[in-house]
Amino acid sequence: MRNMTRTLKLPFIRGAVWLHSVGVLLRAAFRRFVLASERYRQRRHLDELDDHQLADVGLTRRDVARECAKPFWGA
Repeated sequence: MRNMTRTLKLPFIRGAVWLHSVGVLLRAAFRRFVLASERYRQRRHLDELDDHQLADVGLTRRDVARECAKPFWGA
């Protein structure tokens, strides 16, 4: 029974390692937020283009509607 309790304990994370891990997670979350914000902005801008401008880039209104219907966090 004594060996069993030792194997179930989680390793202790010391201050610097823990702080580094939190920093990595926060940076990743911030990057995801920035990417999602950029997608949202680009989709709104795409929705504002007129039919002539859309034809110039090879898109239709239907393509734009499909893209704008996606959630901001989705690619």
